[in-house]
Amino acid sequence: MTIPATIDEGRETSMEGVPFLHDQLSFTIYIGPVEMADATTDWPHRHVMVSCPYSSTRSRAKAVLAGYLGADLGDIYCQPLETTPREYLKYCWKGTTSMKRKAEVSLDSAIKRVKAAGMQVTVERVERDLACNEGVSFVSANQSLIRTAGRLAGVMDERKTIEVAVDACENMFQASRVLSEFFTLVDRLVQAGGVDTTCDFLNDNSKEEQVAAIMCLSLLPSLFKRLFDRLPGLFFWGVPSAGKSFLFDANPAFRKVAMDAGGVSRFRLEAIQAAFLLDDMKSDFLQKSDNSATLRNLTLGAEARVKVHGETLPVRAFVVATSNEQPYFLSQTIVVPDEIKDEAQKEAFIANEKRNRDAWKRRFICLHFPDPFVEDDVIECSWEHDTALYVVARAFQRYFTQCSSPVRKRLQIYVDHIGKYALPELEAMFDKISHRLVKGYSSGPDFCRE
Repeated sequence: MTIPATIDEGRETSMEGVPFLHDQLSFTIYIGPVEMADATTDWPHRHVMVSCPYSSTRSRAKAVLAGYLGADLGDIYCQPLETTPREYLKYCWKGTTSMKRKAEVSLDSAIKRVKAAGMQVTVERVERDLACNEGVSFVSANQSLIRTAGRLAGVMDERKTIEVAVDACENMFQASRVLSEFFTLVDRLVQAGGVDTTCDFLNDNSKEEQVAAIMCLSLLPSLFKRLFDRLPGLFFWGVPSAGKSFLFDANPAFRKVAMDAGGVSRFRLEAIQAAFLLDDMKSDFLQKSDNSATLRNLTLGAEARVKVHGETLPVRAFVVATSNEQPYFLSQTIVVPDEIKDEAQKEAFIANEKRNRDAWKRRFICLHFPDPFVEDDVIECSWEHDTALYVVARAFQRYFTQCSSPVRKRLQIYVDHIGKYALPELEAMFDKISHRLVKGYSSGPDFCRE
């Protein structure tokens, strides 16, 4: 039988089936996992088998299943089995291998044993139990399954996750406050020291235009996936706790790249992620060949190739880097390695190093954060909510108009599509909170002012 996935939500059986007594007769029911719409069934569905040791009819099989599920199956597709039960079960579970099923059963058993011992269930305790009962090789082969179970609420951790509804108006207010704080911080730093870059379309910008460009580049990942735009990345450096990652840290559009790991697999994107946050980068990070080759492409919007689960896939993303140290490419000092003795080789090394540093200065807008940054209070915001996205889109449009003509030309391809965030009900909501912000918050967001 094939039944809609919604009928039996949460009632999937194991491949061994479950016994069920109907009209004093014993049956075994098998309900497979959810499958998406396909060529034969254009809605999410499950395959089901009802087995009994004696002859049965279609109507009885449907009645048995309806009794088990406690649901009216209506005109459900049902036919006698035309293959062996074993082969049909393989078909029902074709999306999952029997080995995976065994691993999940073993994991469930391990969790139950840890609970029965009166211990809190943790990944480490489950791994120790599995190593004792299934062997160390089993634990090694199923690391991904075990770790995934450990992350999911309700699998190892039975504490209830409380879902709190987002207050749309309050979320819009908080998003506006965050952008106001960030603008105030960037504006103060640019006015005090300016930016470091050799990007050709930013060199002659006024400080106001530099601020607007930084704001636009900071907001883009929340709104769009990246195109080949040749826009530079952002590099914020300075003392710890200076607010360098203030806007990016809690934003799900930014993927935080592990600075202490190797390989290009770190540079992969998931779900709504559209930018890489290279947080607390060390000064020599860009001098390492594997990092340098990947980021040279990514910073200007070109594709880089990364390995994910054995496959090589193209990625394209915005790049924001933060560091407590000055980027090496801003330093005027070039240290020639001791092993280079020949004068001609020394000159060649220095010339090549200057070219490399100039290449990075073209790829980044660098801004120095010399002082600790203290927020007035903690600002909680759901950045994936449409109210926050509306605020970001409105701010982006405002700062876009303040950018220099060459920068606007590069950003225009994104501006052409920003109208999708301008919903009438959100505009009305923003009118209310913008007055609240300007009156009740120190500076008010710059994009509220007309």
